[in-house]
Amino acid sequence: MKYNNLEYRIRSYFLKIDTRDYFFSPLLKFLYKFITINKKIENLKKIKIKKKIDNDLIHNGFKQLDSNDEIKNLIYNRSYEIFESEEFKKEASNRKTYLNQYKIDLSSKKNHIYLKLILSNNLINTIHGYLGNNVVLSNLQLWHSKNEDFVSGGSQDLHMDGEDTKQIKLFFYLSDVDKDAGPLSVISKKQSKILNYRKNNKNFIKRKTQKISDNEFKNISSNIEIHSMTGSKGSINLIDTSNCYHFGSRPGKKSRKVLMYQFISSYSYYLPMKKNYSSQIYSSEILSSDEINIINTLLY
Repeated sequence: MKYNNLEYRIRSYFLKIDTRDYFFSPLLKFLYKFITINKKIENLKKIKIKKKIDNDLIHNGFKQLDSNDEIKNLIYNRSYEIFESEEFKKEASNRKTYLNQYKIDLSSKKNHIYLKLILSNNLINTIHGYLGNNVVLSNLQLWHSKNEDFVSGGSQDLHMDGEDTKQIKLFFYLSDVDKDAGPLSVISKKQSKILNYRKNNKNFIKRKTQKISDNEFKNISSNIEIHSMTGSKGSINLIDTSNCYHFGSRPGKKSRKVLMYQFISSYSYYLPMKKNYSSQIYSSEILSSDEINIINTLLY
């Protein structure tokens, strides 16, 4: 209990003083790595996953891919089974009126098909190539955007995420997404940095996570391009949401259904200092023993 209390205080302190910027945040995370020696030891024990370097992803901070056809159909079937369940209707978060979010329970063997997806098409290798060896799957959710309302000050405004200095969110489309379906829209890493500089040039607070309204964007958007990540059902988008301004789920004529994976570093302050081994997978009807070993390096 004493350790847990101390851990909470340390992580809370780092979260409090982190300004979510391009200079101080990386320095603070570097310091945090020295404090969490146990994480370093845990990471040394991990199975090394081969890295695949994707130069487009590294340069732009986002990339659209396609997925394995056989896995697609299994993902669709399981996802729509959940969407139609009473559990989804009851448990889907209503904090955002424009977006229902449902956390997938990986203790259920039926849901291991979602883990199979990230092992296919070198996806996890690409993510490791971008984030490094200390990757954690911190979140896995089903999203349903009804795209009926706009709420200013939320994720429908341009923003960057603050869970880590860099991260990858993988969006697997469970429905066709065109411009009428409130698509995810992204600004490249380089132009996001330029936009952040313009926004904060005269301000003392320089948090990347501060929202940018459409009116404010119009005043500073010269030569800034927004990429609309439209795509057919089964498309995969990899995006560094900590370094690319983005928005989504804006009002449109169609709803949008998405599977979202979040990958961050094990050194994120949002994660506990000690690995929770109860979350590990020991048997599966879908994953092989080698695949289970790989997945367990990602579960924290």
